Amino acid sequence: MKLRRLLCALVSCLLLAGLTPAASAAERMTAAVVTGPVVLNGCAVDNGTAQYPLLLYSNITYFPMTYHLCRFLGLETNWDNDTRTLSITQTGERGPYVPDTGYPRKSGKAAVTRADYPVEINGVYIDNSEAAYPLFNYGGVTYFPLTFDYAFRAFGWTYQWDVENGLRIDSSTAKALPDTAVNTGNERLDGILELVNAFYKESRAYTGELKDKRTGKVETFTAETRVTDSLDFFRVYLTAEPFVFHSQLNGLEAGYPKRDLTALEPQMVISGVPSAPLPTQGPDGPYTGPYRDPDSVKEETVYLGWCFATCQFAGQRARMVRANEAVFSNPGEEPTVVTVPVDFTYEGFSSYQLTITCNSRYGDMISLAFETENYVMTMSASVM
Repeated sequence: MKLRRLLCALVSCLLLAGLTPAASAAERMTAAVVTGPVVLNGCAVDNGTAQYPLLLYSNITYFPMTYHLCRFLGLETNWDNDTRTLSITQTGERGPYVPDTGYPRKSGKAAVTRADYPVEINGVYIDNSEAAYPLFNYGGVTYFPLTFDYAFRAFGWTYQWDVENGLRIDSSTAKALPDTAVNTGNERLDGILELVNAFYKESRAYTGELKDKRTGKVETFTAETRVTDSLDFFRVYLTAEPFVFHSQLNGLEAGYPKRDLTALEPQMVISGVPSAPLPTQGPDGPYTGPYRDPDSVKEETVYLGWCFATCQFAGQRARMVRANEAVFSNPGEEPTVVTVPVDFTYEGFSSYQLTITCNSRYGDMISLAFETENYVMTMSASVM
C-alpha cells in the first residue's frame, strides 16, 4: 500500500512538473500606468482609478480589451473557449461610454505577460511571439498596443498626442469592414463560391494547362501562389514555370486594400525579372531590376493570369457572377462541376467563363478552368 501511494505521489509530481513550464511559459514584462490625459471619443478617462487602466510599454499606449471599452470604440470581441482564441473585429458600431472608475488608485509599474494564446484581428492571425509591441495580459484582460497598424490600419481610428492635451482618440470616423458574404441569389452556387474563396486565400501549388483554341496548341506548366494577409492589405503573388502569361516576365501580383477587399478592380502589377536583357539604359548601365510593362496588361494571356489571381467572389465581386446562367453538369453527384460566366472588365477584355470542379460535400477543390475568346486555361490543385 505504501509503495502504491509512493508511486501515485511520484506520478503526480511528474505531471505537475510537465504542466508548470506551460503555465509559466508566457513572457513576463513590465509596463507602467498611463499618467497623462486620455480622451476617447470626447470622453475624458479617469485612468488612475480604473480597474483596468491604460498602460504604457516601450513608449506605446496599451488598451484593455474590456467589453464596454471595446464596444465604445467600435470593436467586437469573442473568446473561443475550445481553441483559446481571441477574435477582435472592427464593426463601426459603438456603444455608450461606461466609465471604469472607483477602484484603488494605481500608479507606477505594472507586471504584465505576453499573450500566449491565438489572437485574430479582423480575421487575420497575429504572430505575437516575436512582435516588438506584443499583445499582453494584465489582470486577466488582454491589452493591445496603440500602434499605427492597429489604430489606423485595422480599426480606422484617428488619434493625436501632445504634451499638453495627452492622448485623444476618435473612432467615430471608422467604418465597418466591407461585407464579404457570398450572395448571388443561387444558394447552391453560393456554397461552391465560398469554397473557391477559402481555397483562393491559401498559398498553393498548381499544375496548369494553356490551350490556344485557334491552333490547338497545348502548353503545360507548373504554378504557385503565395498569399499574404496583413492588417491592411491582401496580396496574391503568382509565379509559373514557364511563365505562360507573358513571354518576358515571371511574376504577377494582385492586391486588395483590406478596407476595400471586395473592390471590383483590385490593384495589379505585372512584375518580375525579365527572361531576356532589356534595351533600357539607365545612368548606371542596363536596367536589371524588377520590370513593369504597362502594355503587357493588354495581352489575353495576361488577362487569364489576372482572372486567376483575382478568383474570389465576396461582397460586390459576387455580383460579377451571372448566377442565373450557371450550369451544373452532374446535379447531385460528386465531383461537382459548375460552369458560370463572370463579368470582369479589364484592358479591353470584358468577361470569361469559369468552370469549377470540386467535391463540395467534402470541401475539396480539384480545378478551376478559365475560358476566353482564344484560350482555355486549367489550373489543377497539386497535392500538398
